[in-house]
Amino acid sequence: RKRAGIPEDAFVVSMFAMNQGRKQQPLVMEGFAAFCQDKPDALLYFDCAKESPAGWSLPKMAANIGLDAKRIMYRDDIVQRVPQIRERYALSDVHSPLASREGYGLPVHEAAACGIVNVALDWCAATEMLENGRGILIPPMKGSDGKPFMLRGTWGGAHDCFPDMVEYVKALNLLYTDRTIRERLARAGYEWAIAQTWETATNQLEAVIREAVKRKPAVKPPPEVKEGKWPFAMSNTAGAAAEDRPVVQNDHNI
Repeated sequence: RKRAGIPEDAFVVSMFAMNQGRKQQPLVMEGFAAFCQDKPDALLYFDCAKESPAGWSLPKMAANIGLDAKRIMYRDDIVQRVPQIRERYALSDVHSPLASREGYGLPVHEAAACGIVNVALDWCAATEMLENGRGILIPPMKGSDGKPFMLRGTWGGAHDCFPDMVEYVKALNLLYTDRTIRERLARAGYEWAIAQTWETATNQLEAVIREAVKRKPAVKPPPEVKEGKWPFAMSNTAGAAAEDRPVVQNDHNI
């Protein structure tokens, strides 16, 4: 923190994510703005670009929200002094990704492995990663029908959810006021994170594949496969005779 220019006794809420739409940096800003009103020692750190065509101008967004620029730090402000990402995670008291959806959520795993408690949306990957007391899951905002309010995202039509901001601010307040809870959740997340080795992941994947093979009836390959003529484009067909080459519409058929 000294190298980063952050006071030792500051309470730092961080977010490690690309500056892009689904990551929802503005929601983190809005929640932090409500949380920090009576907490002069609270700071917000974004480990991402300040400006992005896929996301926002974060300084302008902060000004629009009414969040004091002195309360925010960005990766570009400190990366020369704190170049290692694990050291930048270690600046945090709380890691707070609120992405509308995640395929895996690598920063959640990384933060946990650095001993930092996570506060994330109870949707997609974070639900599995932080369940059973490994962090705090924020319930999705509900619509008038009482169900999670969802929009179809621009990437593949996935369902995007959004956090209940009242619950988010409550979670930040809890972690700010109760160090014991913060440390207990961080410890549980850390123990889970370090157990997720490549061997664990490959064993789980192999088990799923073996189970799928047991359940699925055998499928005979199509005739063209038996004859050695593949029905899709291959990248190594340049040397084949013209009459033997598959029709190639683009370079991304596989």
